[in-house]
Amino acid sequence: MSADGRRLVTTVQTLDGKRTGYRSAIWEIDPTGAQPARRITRSAKGEAGASFTANGDLYFTSARPDPDADSPAEEPKAAVWLIPAAGGEGRLVGNRAGGVGGLIAVRTSDVVLVDAPILPGSVVGTDTTEPAANAAAGTDAKHGDPDGDPIHSVRGTAAPADDPDAVLRKLRKDSKVAAILHTGYPVRFWDHDLGPDVPHLFRLTAANPSAANPGAANPGADNPANGMADGSAGNATAAAGSGESDSAVTVAEAVSLSPTVDARPAVRFVDLTPDAGPALRNTTQVLAPDGSFLLSGWARPLTAGLTGDLVRIDTATGSRQVLLSGDEHTEYGPGPISPDGRRAVIVVERRGIPERAYQPSLAVLDLADNSVTPLAAQWDRWGRPVEWFPDGGSVLVIADDTGRAPLFRIDVASGEVTQLTNTDRPDAAGPDGTDPSGTDSSGTDESDTASFTDYAANHSAAVISPDGSTIYAVRSSYEYPAEVVRIDVATGETTRLPNPAERPLLPGWMEEITTTAADGTPLRGWLCLPESATETPAPLAVFIHGGPVSSWNSWTWRWTPWTMVAQGYAVLLPDPALSTGYGQEFVQRGWGRWGAEPFTDLLAVADAAEARADIDADKTVAMGGSFGGYMSNWVAGHTGDRFRCIITHASLWALDQFGPTTDASYFWEQEITPERAEEFSPHRFVDQITAPMLVIHGDKDYRVPIGEGLRLWYELLTKSCRPAAADGSTDHRFLYFPDENHWVLSPQHAKVWYQVVLGFMNQHVHGIPAELPPTLGLTPPSLASGS
Repeated sequence: MSADGRRLVTTVQTLDGKRTGYRSAIWEIDPTGAQPARRITRSAKGEAGASFTANGDLYFTSARPDPDADSPAEEPKAAVWLIPAAGGEGRLVGNRAGGVGGLIAVRTSDVVLVDAPILPGSVVGTDTTEPAANAAAGTDAKHGDPDGDPIHSVRGTAAPADDPDAVLRKLRKDSKVAAILHTGYPVRFWDHDLGPDVPHLFRLTAANPSAANPGAANPGADNPANGMADGSAGNATAAAGSGESDSAVTVAEAVSLSPTVDARPAVRFVDLTPDAGPALRNTTQVLAPDGSFLLSGWARPLTAGLTGDLVRIDTATGSRQVLLSGDEHTEYGPGPISPDGRRAVIVVERRGIPERAYQPSLAVLDLADNSVTPLAAQWDRWGRPVEWFPDGGSVLVIADDTGRAPLFRIDVASGEVTQLTNTDRPDAAGPDGTDPSGTDSSGTDESDTASFTDYAANHSAAVISPDGSTIYAVRSSYEYPAEVVRIDVATGETTRLPNPAERPLLPGWMEEITTTAADGTPLRGWLCLPESATETPAPLAVFIHGGPVSSWNSWTWRWTPWTMVAQGYAVLLPDPALSTGYGQEFVQRGWGRWGAEPFTDLLAVADAAEARADIDADKTVAMGGSFGGYMSNWVAGHTGDRFRCIITHASLWALDQFGPTTDASYFWEQEITPERAEEFSPHRFVDQITAPMLVIHGDKDYRVPIGEGLRLWYELLTKSCRPAAADGSTDHRFLYFPDENHWVLSPQHAKVWYQVVLGFMNQHVHGIPAELPPTLGLTPPSLASGS
């Protein structure tokens, strides 16, 4: 949202022309709701990271080609662009050889920061193998040099072609060298390798503010060696405090000095963290309202893993101060900074150990003396702080809560928590205003069916209006995908604004289902039903969520139940032990006990669903991904023929093998001991698997490495109760994606995923031969029509 509260933007993804990828674009939403949404950017490469600055400029990142370049780069990387407050087309502000990551900006300041990758060898004079030693010792007032001089100095006068980072990248590319030499852990993350480059934080500043005014003194402004005369100095780099001529003039101020609106100021990236090494990988930054400093996470290695320090970085000088030091018991994450810049709401995480689940909590950090005061300590939810209200007396927080994610307001002085949204559960009503099941999920006379438009919503990307009276947020539920809404802070009334797209029509409706675990713990989930269930009981698909510390509470296109509902299936979305939104004890019940309470909770909710008159209990399937895949494997070895078939995606199979090979073994060891890995490993029960299984795995999955899927597949064929026949034929299937990761994200492969899954389900539930998508290459050309 802009500083005056009149402009609101969001990013929307759509399929590209070939329907094999996505394009993102920035759309403007009218905060008043009077005008339709309008698209304000368009390019084949897409745009992301939209942020307003105080003067109304809209910054974003994009890998679109430079329209002013005589010969566009062969492979343009993400760069910084802006649309001026006065209007016009987007223009390139600056780029780097390795591209840029995310923008860091606030609407109350004209300071703009970016994170961008840099090769350690291009950082002159810095030993990047020990990134946090100086910070930990408290000697890092000026990047570790007691005289205040920077260790790193890449001269801003270097032409782009002579940028050491660009030179090293070209050397690796031309030499076809992709090797990475690691000196620490971790070495990869989710679906990509870590290194050799590392992220640094850069401030965008005018390379020479007088360059925007041709009449001003500007020695060397026309010297091509400076790389600035044509505006391409976006590649130039300097270290904060390096002695370069650096007035710390913002890009916006440089533009204001120009005699023309269209002037494109020479910009350079001032490195605020030249000695960071890998300390900024996968960390979060929060900029102060006046732009003078930021708070950042700072990853520091331990003997086995990482911890998180909280540091303060001056955006003008780059001086860094460690505010809070993490250790093997606690780590810290930055949160929103108060309007006066004196306090911040931070996240303090008590790290997990095998006997006790990890626990994040909120606290107020006094930035004058670094004192920490717990915030809402008695609130049994894991709050995610969003923003301070303008009066500085309270903060906006989002938290998972019983299958939803409402907005909350927390008073900083008292810790009082007020729920702003999702407050009223609607009266029960089926698709025609009646209860189609004839009974509620617990067998009483009261129905749990309803339209949950407001009650079931998950909120994200929230922003408070400048006057504090209104909140704008993105919300979704299993009834509709993400949409922008306006919330009245005083009343909680929520209004859907004109969005870029309307809600899809659903082939059924959603209900909430409840039951009780054997130990008396209340359990619940969502149940999506097809329209045909009012007349004929529907077969049931049990979706098991991943995480495992997560919840079924927001729309997803990857595991949308409505694809199955459209084929006549009911889909159950249960939240068993380990799920978020039910308090710390609910997570603790399943901590390290994956095959115990999470398993029995899952079956208890499934039992409640199967007891309904509109569910065909004899036709059920189970399916899940990641931890849900683990649980699918566990279910397969412990439920005999209860389920007609089981689909297991990106699943854990042999826990002794998984632990040391996942991308974050240190986190795994906080929960699972060798004894628990033995007790709860699904592979030990392969000889009890009777249901046909569909195994799905992507080769680029580093969280659950492909070895899990390969071993599962081989052992199903050789050791299960349903092994391959003498001729090698089998009822099991293995859907393998050589170029997909943990999630299978490309549209064409997502389509294949759904087609194969539904074909497998229909074959084993209804006895219908699986109809394979022609794109698998297994269908004769004469039959490969209408894919």
